[in-house]
Amino acid sequence: MKSPLPLVFALLLLSSCASLKLYPGEQRAVLQPKGAGYPYLMFVPKHKVPRDRGQPLLIFLHGSGERGSDISLVKVHGPPKLVQTHPDFPFVTVSPQLEAGSDWDVAKLDAIL
Repeated sequence: MKSPLPLVFALLLLSSCASLKLYPGEQRAVLQPKGAGYPYLMFVPKHKVPRDRGQPLLIFLHGSGERGSDISLVKVHGPPKLVQTHPDFPFVTVSPQLEAGSDWDVAKLDAIL
């Protein structure tokens, strides 16, 4: 029997996109309540994927220079920068931002997912 986890994740992703009004080819900032996780950028590819196939997910963890409270800093390097000019980038991309002076916390990353 196949694991239901990919289906559950896909449904959560679709409901997240619907509540964010995130359109294909768009990147949008999502702010989390304090202590609930990290603020993040989310991107959904412009191309359509058949319903029987899932969307690949890429989680981008930035370097120390992008820490802080200005989510636009995350767009300086890597996939968040790339998707601004390539709306056909083939991955759903989640790019959280780390607070200044802190390290990545697995529980907070898990809260995003």
